Amino acid sequence: MKHYIKLLFILCFFITVSCSRNDDRASVNHLDFTSLNKLDASFDDVLNDLNIIDLKLPDTVFLGKIDNVISNDNFYILQDSEFANALYFFNKKGYFVNQLNKKGDGPEEYRALSNFVLINDTIKVYDRASRKVVKYLLPDLKFISYKNIDHYIFGTIYDENKEFILSISDEETSDVDYLGIIIHDKDFNILKNFSRAPAIIEASFTENLFIHDNNYFYSEPFNELIYKVEKDTLTPLYKIDFGSYKLPDEIVNISDPEEFYDRIRLGEYAFAIHHVNFTKNSLSFNFYRNLDFDNKLLGIYNMNTDKGGILRTENIFQEYLANPISKSGNHYYTIVYPSESETLDESLKERLKVSALNDKPLLLEYNFELKN
Repeated sequence: MKHYIKLLFILCFFITVSCSRNDDRASVNHLDFTSLNKLDASFDDVLNDLNIIDLKLPDTVFLGKIDNVISNDNFYILQDSEFANALYFFNKKGYFVNQLNKKGDGPEEYRALSNFVLINDTIKVYDRASRKVVKYLLPDLKFISYKNIDHYIFGTIYDENKEFILSISDEETSDVDYLGIIIHDKDFNILKNFSRAPAIIEASFTENLFIHDNNYFYSEPFNELIYKVEKDTLTPLYKIDFGSYKLPDEIVNISDPEEFYDRIRLGEYAFAIHHVNFTKNSLSFNFYRNLDFDNKLLGIYNMNTDKGGILRTENIFQEYLANPISKSGNHYYTIVYPSESETLDESLKERLKVSALNDKPLLLEYNFELKN
């Protein structure tokens, strides 16, 4: 259930980082988290728009370890990239529709289902192992075509109101830079890229890319900036200001991982914002505190009152909600599996109108709103 940080994050510090860029940051809005105080508001006060979807799986389909959820007008699409290497499609009432499970080396197959985007009535799956994109028709998932691409990507998003795809690439372009943030056309040809240092990119994941009001955004770890991404520009709009808890450059630039961990243990640090979400008046995000990668914290900031803090959790179920699997649209998503039913105490079951999980998982859709 917990979403563990990937090993690439641990390894990224072998490479020296230079974070200096030519971005115009004069107009960046600093969101004050310098004290890392807990919110006065309770968890229930800020939990918003909670929707419980009972996933109605046929007995022949087993839901593995879901690590990504994408929602659109027609489907919830659940991705298991670690075990089944498959996508599961559910309609908006939670009924199972179809699954994409075509592992192999053939033209209509993939070896590693890394990422996917929905474009009109098609789904394009990126196979990182084969460096190709496979295109299928929705909803029957009939094979259409495939295309080889000449660079690695590991995160990608698409909005139907845009003419381009936004991706993250760890393809090396020099000793000091990766391709970084890529603007792709709809056929995954590179239109433009914004180079970034290797450690910055290897500490970024799909959850660092997000869509809000039909605009693309990227949350950059270590400097904790939130950029608006357009076809030709990368504009910083917000900075999560951790103050003295920010990782200092002398730690970020350490090339030896053991020394890096030793330095982290000596202080109190907050870093690597991701899962950024905007609601009516609030911005929320996950981040890490010190070396506790197993438990992410969630910060919330009211954009009207310019006040924020760290969400307080009082039981395991609340911790699950504060550690979402993924974000899509303006909602977070997490799953409670049947084996985890004990995390739902009786008061929560009554509130959620859940008497028992039986043998079916629940998809939880929600966001957080800090009231004025």
